[in-house]
Amino acid sequence: MNMEWQSWFESMFLDPLTSFLDESIFRIDVFDTESAFIIEALIEEDRYHHVQVIPTGDELIISAVAKSDGATYSRKLMLPHITTPLRIVHQHSILEIFIDK
Repeated sequence: MNMEWQSWFESMFLDPLTSFLDESIFRIDVFDTESAFIIEALIEEDRYHHVQVIPTGDELIISAVAKSDGATYSRKLMLPHITTPLRIVHQHSILEIFIDK
């Protein structure tokens, strides 16, 4: 893994607010494989709808609208480099975003 990604992983997972945000909005996990980075978000279908994934430069924004109050919740991830097109799979409350290396 190059130093840019290593630095991003450290800041993402050593941030003390990460676990708080995971519980208050929706949980996000990041996995590193040989061919891609995989971002998984737990977006429960009975709580959220209108899920959007928006890549812009070095940011990835995941947003969803709460069914209970109509409020839009989003998580923004700062990534070193996003290659498009992204492969997105959303089933059984799990949103998977594949970013090819």
